[in-house]
Amino acid sequence: MTDLIADVDVAFPAKQREGGTEGEVERVQSTTNSDSGSLTQRAARIKDELLGNDLLEQHTVHAHDSSSGSSSDRVDQSDEKAEYIDDNEELEERLSSSSIAHSLRHIALAFDEKIQQTHQKELASLRAEIETKENDRRTLLTQLEESTSSHTSLQRQIEALRLEIEHKDELLCFSDRIASRLFNMINNIRAEVEAAELLSPALRSLSTTPATSSCIDATATSCSEEGKIAVTSDSISLPLEELIKEIEAKYSD
Repeated sequence: MTDLIADVDVAFPAKQREGGTEGEVERVQSTTNSDSGSLTQRAARIKDELLGNDLLEQHTVHAHDSSSGSSSDRVDQSDEKAEYIDDNEELEERLSSSSIAHSLRHIALAFDEKIQQTHQKELASLRAEIETKENDRRTLLTQLEESTSSHTSLQRQIEALRLEIEHKDELLCFSDRIASRLFNMINNIRAEVEAAELLSPALRSLSTTPATSSCIDATATSCSEEGKIAVTSDSISLPLEELIKEIEAKYSD
């Protein structure tokens, strides 16, 4: 009962209850005197009213909170939108920087490839030039070797000719000596022949005289002349033998 009155006080403020406090008390008392079912229904109704007021206040508070929340949400949304715009701008800047970096990387790769191709071409050209120079060097070395061998062969031929000339000079000198000796021998033989021809008339005239002494003298004279001739022939034959032996010794070597 006390709880019910407290609920009525809460549900109806004092200004609304000033005029009809007594009637309300009587009504409550009469209601109390009625059966317990109607009292229970009344209490339930009052409770519903009280709950309805509370719900209304809660709805108002919730509406106020929702309005304040919506405003805060709008502020948050604006902040988020600003942040989103900033993020978009930053993303665009990053994308732009990335595209620029990609373009620069692509340009660098293309430039590097071009430099590599140029380097390979120059390297191939240098290799071909080096190979040509190497072939020329080998050709020159071959020619030099051939020239050296030909020079050596010419030197050998010159040496052989020189030796042959020296040998021929020796032969000429030897032949000159032989010729001079032969000429001397011929001159000696001619002189002896002339002397013999001069002696033959004298011998004939001496052979006609009957004197023995004259014959003996003539014989002695002739013998002496023959001895001279023999000696002269022996002296001539000795140089010839020496020359022949010298020639044999020279050519036997």
